[in-house]
Amino acid sequence: STAVITGIELSMSGSMVGSQAFCKVMGNWVEASDAYVVPAGHVSAWTAAATPAQFVGIYLAGFISDRYGRKYVVQGSMVIIFVGAIIETFSRNWIDWLVSKAVMGLAIGTIQSSTSTYVAEISPRELRGGALIGFQVFTNIGNLLSAVILDLCTKAITDPADTKQYKIPLYIMIALPVILSIGIFTMLVESPSWLVVKDDLAGARKSIQWIYPYMTPEEVEVELAKIRYTVEKECEQAEASVSWLMCFRGTNFRRTIVALVPGVAWIMSGYIMLCADFFDLAGQENALQSTVIVQCTGLFFNLVAVALVENKRVGRFLIYMIGLFFQAGGMLMIGAVGARWGNPGGSTLAGNLLIAGLVISNMGSQLGPQAVSYLYTSESGSTLLRAKTTSVSQSIIAVLGQTSGVYLPFMLSSWGPKTGFFFGGFGFFFWIISFFVVPDYTGRSHAQIDELFTRKISARKFASTECTGNYGRDVLHETEMH
Repeated sequence: STAVITGIELSMSGSMVGSQAFCKVMGNWVEASDAYVVPAGHVSAWTAAATPAQFVGIYLAGFISDRYGRKYVVQGSMVIIFVGAIIETFSRNWIDWLVSKAVMGLAIGTIQSSTSTYVAEISPRELRGGALIGFQVFTNIGNLLSAVILDLCTKAITDPADTKQYKIPLYIMIALPVILSIGIFTMLVESPSWLVVKDDLAGARKSIQWIYPYMTPEEVEVELAKIRYTVEKECEQAEASVSWLMCFRGTNFRRTIVALVPGVAWIMSGYIMLCADFFDLAGQENALQSTVIVQCTGLFFNLVAVALVENKRVGRFLIYMIGLFFQAGGMLMIGAVGARWGNPGGSTLAGNLLIAGLVISNMGSQLGPQAVSYLYTSESGSTLLRAKTTSVSQSIIAVLGQTSGVYLPFMLSSWGPKTGFFFGGFGFFFWIISFFVVPDYTGRSHAQIDELFTRKISARKFASTECTGNYGRDVLHETEMH
């Protein structure tokens, strides 16, 4: 639910300037363009408002979820989204819209941090990878819905004076949180891991029973014992106070780096090239059609990643490395087209090759780095530091993503398709770094991941190293004795 809304909001924010009705309200008439135009300063101000708010939301989610619980942050984010959608819909000028972007940025930040933490903790080990990639799948579905809805409204309502041209999509943004919140407020239970950290074993037991209704009472106790074992082992190694600085010390610092690398590799390998400016550069007359084609192929490979991520013969690391290779390779293909043709101009062949390079890069991104980035940000942190590790890594990735949106137009304007060499070079740099830094968590429980980091096993030996096993049996035995 939160992913669909995130996808729609992120896509819609950048697409609204394509609506003349929106530009009439938020901008002014420009004779030279023979159209209503939103001043570039206003657009930059909207981005400037959303970026720090998103940053605040990510850290706020980490703080609140540690203190008050995971589910309340997820539920609260839906309330903030609803408030933001109301402000968007009734915005009368660019300043009102700026306020809505700040509110939406706060909501997106809380969603990015809280959802992945929550899903990582409540998902069974066998489904954890697919469930976390599911966030990317449904974000892409939200992107597609937004692109299609806006295009249909623009074509159906051509009068710039009719505000319904851009407000109908906003009405949907009001309705969606209300509809989806029914499930979020009635079905979500608190994370058993968080409840164990807070020493609420009765509450953790109830949560496990809700999540796994088919389990016998004995199986519930075994599951609870596994969580207790993991938390107690971490407490033995932790300081008296679990602070944000612990994310940058000792083994936890290594875990933070692992949480960061896939997401940073995804950003720096050119994900931002999937934009209207690039389609204009490629000479595509129907940008929406090109966008839908590229996103649909990417969505298909997202689903392939879901199918393979928990397969021990394939797993997280292999799909990540294969995906990053093709993402970077697609960027180099775009750069090569630029080196051969310069700006393609009227060359149909060059334009088609640019789109082919973008499709290859996006397929690699959706199969690998983008698909697994949420896995590594939410699985790498220990139970005690999971929310904080997620917040730190997500905030850095978000800042890099927002920054790339600022410098990309200048790069495309100056370098044209040769910009692909920049992103492709970074992609292969991170491909090499990842081989030595990023381990494979496939088939591993949180307790096993903790053990491997504590034993300082190298990244390439994570998959083959045998763990001690029987996690939580000692705890369970002590419980039975009492």
